[in-house]
Amino acid sequence: LWSALPRAFDRAADRQWVANAAVKLGGLLNGASEAVDSQEVCFEDSLPFGDDEAQVDSRDPFNRFDQQIRITPALVGLSVLGLLAWNRLALLSSTLSKLGIDPAQTRADLVAGVLSTTLFLQGMVWISEAPKSPEIQDTSEWTDCQDVLSVDDAEVGKSAGDELRWAWSSFSSTRACSMVVFWRGKCVMQGGLCKPGVEPVPRDFVREVMTTGKGRYLAQLRNYPVKEQFLDFLPEKTQGLLLTPLRP
Repeated sequence: LWSALPRAFDRAADRQWVANAAVKLGGLLNGASEAVDSQEVCFEDSLPFGDDEAQVDSRDPFNRFDQQIRITPALVGLSVLGLLAWNRLALLSSTLSKLGIDPAQTRADLVAGVLSTTLFLQGMVWISEAPKSPEIQDTSEWTDCQDVLSVDDAEVGKSAGDELRWAWSSFSSTRACSMVVFWRGKCVMQGGLCKPGVEPVPRDFVREVMTTGKGRYLAQLRNYPVKEQFLDFLPEKTQGLLLTPLRP
């Protein structure tokens, strides 16, 4: 989320980065004179890949071999089913079949058949649920919002206000289009694209995140009923929503 380039196997590092930023802002909003120390390290400049999307994607093996990974269980299951059928036919056509087939062999074939069928069906499910490429919106065509940057320095203090502006400058280099910060029951910061003349208000879903202290990510906001709690001040075409609690 905070990186200019997507990285493979770094989701834990991204979550830790956001947690550090939340702790830092929480401490400042609570009146701390200095920011909380964190181990933030910028390593983008040292990456061996450029800005080309093909080069960036090539670093993630799950992205490069997505179809192969999805179809592997189906191929393994189908291969095992074929092997079991061949083994059974060979056993029935052999001279040992006149003496009868061992019940243990029958039970083993049954268990292997069930497992291989499960693998095959799981592979079919993975193939049918292949994710679609995200639809990239051109925010310059949005007509129901305007670009704003408003921080209530009187409420949060000068140092916390500077940190909030820095946080939005980091977000604005990504595909995030809006940022809203609630503190002590009111909106203290708006950045990016927001509907004009509307004061954001924390409603039930935001209060739940504040109470539990656990962040929430709504990847497809339009599919959630809680979208009505946010689309009165966010653009109507907002695709995803990330909520992170500020903890001192």
